Amino acid sequence: MTHEPLIQLNQVKKHFPFKVGFQTQFIKAVDGVTMDIYRQEALGLVGESGCGKSTLGRVILSLLDKTEGQITMNGVDLDTLKPAEMIKMRRNMQIIFQDPFASLNPRLRVRQIIEEPLRFHGVTDKEERINRVNEMLVTVGLSPDIADRYPHEFSGGQQQRIGIARALVLRPGFIVCDEAVSALDVSVQAQVLNLLQQLRKDFGLTYLFISHNLSVVKHVCDRIAVMYLGKIVELASKEQIFANPVHPYTRALISAIPIPDPDQKRQRILLQGDIPSPANPPSGCRFHTRCYECGDHCDQNEPPFVEVEPGHFVSCNQCQAFVDRLTRMKASVSESTFQ
Repeated sequence: MTHEPLIQLNQVKKHFPFKVGFQTQFIKAVDGVTMDIYRQEALGLVGESGCGKSTLGRVILSLLDKTEGQITMNGVDLDTLKPAEMIKMRRNMQIIFQDPFASLNPRLRVRQIIEEPLRFHGVTDKEERINRVNEMLVTVGLSPDIADRYPHEFSGGQQQRIGIARALVLRPGFIVCDEAVSALDVSVQAQVLNLLQQLRKDFGLTYLFISHNLSVVKHVCDRIAVMYLGKIVELASKEQIFANPVHPYTRALISAIPIPDPDQKRQRILLQGDIPSPANPPSGCRFHTRCYECGDHCDQNEPPFVEVEPGHFVSCNQCQAFVDRLTRMKASVSESTFQ
């Protein structure tokens, strides 16, 4: 992983209009996301269902038109591209969907499914398409002999490998993995995760890995972004997130991770109430209605997204206490070293 941004998001929003009587209101699925995705990194995006993770992934790929903001890839603002230029840009970004069977056309054979992107992007030589399809099948751990079979003839893990082969056949640099293993059995999940990690090394891929499973994200990703009600509330390396989570929501998510050792105990943080509606988000900090550390002004002041330590960004009105504690810890270490 390098620290050179591949994709940059600046105040990206996606609002879905809906009618209430004669009035038009908006579901604020993504509401002001600013972050960078570095080259050859795997960035995990986590949060509860309905927080806007999948919507953000589709907006980055321009599968959904954003409402506001700016998205750049390789330094190019996607809004400035003409349709023909956007088609060329799409060769470099693909998606792996959550449900492998639903994402594959049941009327097409495996060979047709994988070579469809090649046909669309102008690879007219039939022999070249056949060779690239066979190569991708071998790359994802399948035999070229299965190329003339239909998707329903395969298991869920094999179907997802076919979906991965389709995503990689154009040699993209950026892939959105939208819950790519959540529909699979646990043993199959491990196989597919190991495959994705190996492909990342072999092809120099950049991943946006969307998941509910923090254990999976910890295993696969370099950095983790925590999303709540359309906003990123914490962004840091996985080591910082798991060793020293700052935002109360992040700490609650980590406390919910199952522990395989029955003798090991963890203090579980139970959040009260349901997630507010994205059509009418709370004022101030959006988490204040469920926050166990809510302060006097959290319902009025929207917290800024600030860097509390190098590479560790948090959006919380109470994070100043963490900054003060971190400063005291560093001062104590420096003093003991000096002595």
